[in-house]
Amino acid sequence: MALRVFTSILLVLSIFFMPFWLSVVLALAGMMYFRYYIEAVFVFLIGDLLYGAAEPKLYGVTFALSIMNLLLFICIEYIKPKLKYYS
Repeated sequence: MALRVFTSILLVLSIFFMPFWLSVVLALAGMMYFRYYIEAVFVFLIGDLLYGAAEPKLYGVTFALSIMNLLLFICIEYIKPKLKYYS
């Protein structure tokens, strides 16, 4: 439990102070390690609210990172029980 709280705090701090790619790697690692790591979706929603801009390539969607993170979360949670190493 303490590890999950620590990683959640680290993820929030990474959104504010670290490069974007490092936040994505930390979120992916958290989603793979913990069960239902929904904190990543909310943290990227905060990141989109702070730094998000409409992306012309994605038809002007402002919350593109949050939507992609939510879809990735759903896919990972669907695939995790099918993996051998995950109990």
